[in-house]
Amino acid sequence: MADKPAGRGRPRRNTEEDRGPLAAVLRSYRRQRGWTQGQVAVYAGVSRSFISQMEQGRYKTAEPPTLQRIANALQAPLKVFLEAAGITDAPTYIVPELATPLPAIDPGDALLGQLLSIWAKLSLEDQRVGVAVLRTIWENHKERAPPP
Repeated sequence: MADKPAGRGRPRRNTEEDRGPLAAVLRSYRRQRGWTQGQVAVYAGVSRSFISQMEQGRYKTAEPPTLQRIANALQAPLKVFLEAAGITDAPTYIVPELATPLPAIDPGDALLGQLLSIWAKLSLEDQRVGVAVLRTIWENHKERAPPP
């Protein structure tokens, strides 16, 4: 059987091996949670397009803070994402208060999308301060809330 000429027939499918380890790790953890790419994007403060392109293998690596936000969103070990991205010299810390489960949110909420976009650009230290401020606001809210 003769080979098909180049450029004719179906294009070769992008296999798991072609996509690379980062794509496989991301897809595996996302599917374990039963999330869509959009949900991961909202929780991690990145675009859905970015998550899609990572899963397709178009990005073989990413900046450690971005990988930390994705790992935190999926409640996955940062070390697994760093290793899959070929990053061996980054600190492997997780900010505990940023890794707690988040309540269900609507990925289409424009105000939340704006907030997450800003949040994603903050340093980890600024995110820690933000969490402390939000906790204070929440505690004050609970104290003022009428009893059920």
